Amino acid sequence: MFSVAFLIGSIVSPFWGKIADRLEQTRLLSLCMLMAELAIGLLYFIKSINFLYITRFVQGLFIASISPTVVGVLKMNSSGEHFGKITGMN
Repeated sequence: MFSVAFLIGSIVSPFWGKIADRLEQTRLLSLCMLMAELAIGLLYFIKSINFLYITRFVQGLFIASISPTVVGVLKMNSSGEHFGKITGMN
């Protein structure tokens, strides 16, 4: 049940990266964080196992966008020589 969000996230994460490259990354990041928060808030109202799977699916869709979008924002706002240090890759 908990792996549904991570499974969907690993599948759709590259697509969110492509969308973030086309659109404004900070706006997309804010939108996806809001939608992920709403999906997490829906967990309070769950009455059936099917609704739980649907909610975790939607949560995985939007949480998957956070990582590639944050990396894009960091890359946009930092110079090439400092990007490795900022992201912890160096």
